[in-house]
Amino acid sequence: MLAHPLAAAIVLADTLALVLLAPAVLAALRVVLGWAPERTDAAQLRLEARAERASVLTRAAALCLLVGSACLVVAITTVLPRLVPGAMCGTGVLQAMAGLGQRALAFRGLAIVLLAGWHLVDRLDQGQPLAPLTVVAARGLLLATPFVALAVVDTLQALWGVELSQPVDCCAAVYDQVRPGGGDAASPWLATDHWLAASAGATVGLVALATWLRRTARGATGVSRVLLVLALGWLPATTFALVDGLAAYHYGVLHHHCPWCLFLGEHYAVGYPLFIALAVVFLEALAAAVVTHLGAREPLVAAAARVRARAAALRLIVAAVVFWAVAGLPAVVWRLRFGTWMG
Repeated sequence: MLAHPLAAAIVLADTLALVLLAPAVLAALRVVLGWAPERTDAAQLRLEARAERASVLTRAAALCLLVGSACLVVAITTVLPRLVPGAMCGTGVLQAMAGLGQRALAFRGLAIVLLAGWHLVDRLDQGQPLAPLTVVAARGLLLATPFVALAVVDTLQALWGVELSQPVDCCAAVYDQVRPGGGDAASPWLATDHWLAASAGATVGLVALATWLRRTARGATGVSRVLLVLALGWLPATTFALVDGLAAYHYGVLHHHCPWCLFLGEHYAVGYPLFIALAVVFLEALAAAVVTHLGAREPLVAAAARVRARAAALRLIVAAVVFWAVAGLPAVVWRLRFGTWMG
């Protein structure tokens, strides 16, 4: 086990998340099997009380998982590169974790997305006295729980198995991508300029659809679905545009396609606002699609769903603007300073 206070904090946060989630999952299972809002007997009243406690416990568990995930990212980007021989950034740290670090991050991301969806449904349900979405929220919690457990287990294994005696070569892993036969030898449609054009075009579409969603209630469900589909395409295109193109202006060198170096202090830790903005755009597009669907399905939550969809549209616009401001400013400065783009 990695002997570091931050590793202990991650394990503690994850353990608390599982401990808090266990009784909430049992209550959710009972809700799915026996929820009957038309009844007013003692069994139904007890079930309603359990459902309310499960909501509080799940929120606390989600917060613990989020804190543990933030600590894990900080450990990978800032703390562990100083401890792993040969590591200069998170790439080397993930090498030392022998693949378990990537799996842990992937499962954490999926678990957070599913818990965010549960939170949306639960918030809409809590705002109505008749609680029309209780069963939907319970099913969402049961769906998210296995991924939370997988994320915690993989994180523990990754931290336990960090190799501190064997040197890694993270720079070789990055530069192998630009050697003959590497990542840059791919088909022409994967060129950086194409990723940038696709990302810029998708951003314009996202902002236009989000603005439409904010201004009119007509066709909100259809607009939000198109918004989500566009966001699903925007996310990888923008990530590739950032790593393969825009990151060069932050690094000051070409062909250094390493997203983890963006988190280093020497590059002003711009990775944090950039990747948070990417996540917010996707999560808010997902939120808009979920709440408009629920609002169309359940009239009791239609008004609250519309308010939440408009808020999601505004947050998406702000996140997209923040991303391009942070990612693109060094490129603009370079162009003004040298009169040409890097290439």
